[in-house]
Amino acid sequence: MHLHVLTQPQPGHEYTKGNVKFGIKVLQSEPVKKLEAFANENKQTQGKFTIGDEKVRRCNELNTDLDPRISC
Repeated sequence: MHLHVLTQPQPGHEYTKGNVKFGIKVLQSEPVKKLEAFANENKQTQGKFTIGDEKVRRCNELNTDLDPRISC
């Protein structure tokens, strides 16, 4: 099953702020820095991104020369 790219997940808890605190320590890429800035500038981040946004962000974060096994 695949979710449509315009699907907006509505988690009941705030995960982005904690996840990005860890993520920026691991990978200081532009997409992670942009997400960190968004999380810092917004009290709540849930429901602000679509599945399509997440796919693009993951590809930008992970599709690097760090590990050839990672692809989008």
